[in-house]
Amino acid sequence: MFVTSLLPTRLLAATTGVALALAAMFTAETGHAQSPFSPAITVNEDVISHYELRQREEFLRLLGFPGDPVEVAREGLIADRLKQQVIESFDVEVPEEAVREAMAEFASRADLELDQFLQGLAQEGIAEETLRDFVRADIAWRDYIASRYRSRARPTDSEIDLALAAGGAAAGVR
Repeated sequence: MFVTSLLPTRLLAATTGVALALAAMFTAETGHAQSPFSPAITVNEDVISHYELRQREEFLRLLGFPGDPVEVAREGLIADRLKQQVIESFDVEVPEEAVREAMAEFASRADLELDQFLQGLAQEGIAEETLRDFVRADIAWRDYIASRYRSRARPTDSEIDLALAAGGAAAGVR
């Protein structure tokens, strides 16, 4: 009698424990999925939130970027974070004026003033910061590459003379 009365109690306790553990796992997972600012992707300890991911997806969709907006947004944001991590180690600063100019240039491609373009984005549920982050990442990376490789891209007069001399000699041999 003792063993048979104890068995249902132990079984109930074990089943309840497993059920509670599973409920806690699914509740935690669901809780993260419901929060737009919870981490969607982590890139070397930098977080990309679900909100950023959805914003970039909608932005790309609106602009008609080729490919799957979900995949392109994901890859683009990861690339932006990786670039940002490199840039931070070299203290590249992007002036706010340069960002505004780039945003205006972006708007002009749609034959709109920046304010009109931003209103259009807002009507589609896309925040101004999405465009700002998109252009800032490009500007910062361009400036980083330019500063890092500028000396290699600008040959000295003697290097030009040497190249012309080498090209001149090689040009006669065919």
